[in-house]
Amino acid sequence: MVFISDIIERLDPYTGIIVLAFAALITIFAGFSKNNGIKIFIILVSALSYAAAFYLIIYSFIEYGPRDGFLTSISLPELILSCIILFIGLNVLFFISVSRFREDSFIRIVILLTFSLIPVLSLIMADNMIFIFTAFALTILSIFTLISSLDREIAGSGEAIGKFGIRTILPITLIFLGFSVLIGAGGAKNLSGYGGIESAADPLLLVSVVVFACAFYFYFFLYPFQGPYLKIVRRISGGAISVLWFLYMPAGIILLIKFNRFFDSFIEKNNIYAFTIITVFAFINLFGAAVGAIRAISLKRILSMFLLFEIGTMVLARSAGSLGMTSCRFASYYDLTVLIIILIVFLPLQLLIMLLEKNTGKDIIAGTRGLAYKNIYIGICVIIIFLWWIAANIYVFPFEEFISGSGPMSHGPGGLILFIGYIIVLLLMAVNIFRMILVFFKKLPETGGPKNYAVPRIFYAYISVFVLLALSISILIIIGKMDIGQDHLRIWSSSFDIFSSGN
Repeated sequence: MVFISDIIERLDPYTGIIVLAFAALITIFAGFSKNNGIKIFIILVSALSYAAAFYLIIYSFIEYGPRDGFLTSISLPELILSCIILFIGLNVLFFISVSRFREDSFIRIVILLTFSLIPVLSLIMADNMIFIFTAFALTILSIFTLISSLDREIAGSGEAIGKFGIRTILPITLIFLGFSVLIGAGGAKNLSGYGGIESAADPLLLVSVVVFACAFYFYFFLYPFQGPYLKIVRRISGGAISVLWFLYMPAGIILLIKFNRFFDSFIEKNNIYAFTIITVFAFINLFGAAVGAIRAISLKRILSMFLLFEIGTMVLARSAGSLGMTSCRFASYYDLTVLIIILIVFLPLQLLIMLLEKNTGKDIIAGTRGLAYKNIYIGICVIIIFLWWIAANIYVFPFEEFISGSGPMSHGPGGLILFIGYIIVLLLMAVNIFRMILVFFKKLPETGGPKNYAVPRIFYAYISVFVLLALSISILIIIGKMDIGQDHLRIWSSSFDIFSSGN
């Protein structure tokens, strides 16, 4: 045991990455076997490696605590993000196993999935700017390769994937340009070395902020640049969409969290201009996503709009920060909370869409008609998840800043604009959810309607876990608010309440 602890200490903080690399090496030796027994073995090896990496990352943090190095910086937020990514890896592995197990390329896809997790974990711990850029570029490359491998034999997907790949080059280029400006300015080589009002006075740093902001806007395909994102969602399979939603998008959120301290200094320094620009782009995306979801008939397109909406709320949170409504640390808390909301809501819904599309042969909202009658339990779970999504978005946004003190005008006209605008777009999203619920309760026609809503038994357990998780979080919030048993319930440290924005 002492020997193992000594090895972990020497390899820390790269123990989790090394475990994944070793698992990928083992799966490579399996070749591209078509034997089902070999495929099951590969699934077990990959799942166990993710679990082992999960354990080792937590063990290392408990044993050695937060630590900073020349290339890396490890603290509790990094620990949580690493665990989230490994949890995502397990779920994506499950999705791929459900949809692609019988294909000849299954083992190759699992190998690529494991390799894709390695640069994402590296990105989480990276602090040196060169290391951050390298990890980010490798993350995009590995995710693009994984998506291409999943759908290389599907007709019509090649062009959309190609345009997606070309588009992802732009944020990588902009990140490289921004880091080049920072390094050329002669400042710190680590991103954590920036932050504070004094940094905002440097015009070169201001240029880099603009470049980085453009990189993130293009990365997330926010309105009005959503075209390649919506095209690829419409044309790729459910397994590839899982990679896009649960690896590509979280990787961007992770990078954004790393830049929050850097951005906050400029938002505080230039709050009037920052508020105007950020608010305009935030509401363009929020209204675009809300209206697009209402107009869409494809289930994958609707959920894509919901995801763009969540990213838009992250942009809007920066507007609240520019008005002084929230602290600098609120943005990081909010981004992590949004990531958790995305996982709780979209993981079970994505699997349900995959199964419904497989059973009915349709990716349209009409394909869920009669779901509440044909599969009552699944219908109830989906409704609970949707209602929880609305409640979570209401709860995490800093509404108390509007209704406490001197009211909505306490932060001037800007605060009133945020308050009214966010209420309107949230109501539009609620209308879309209500539309889908109505479809669930529509009776099937006597002939010609989709009637096959059979899902594997394991999905009942899968969706039940997420429903119980959502309900448990709600109960914990209520307990914390009522001061039953304890004053506050924390998510990662004494300064961050679970799903609390200071309410």
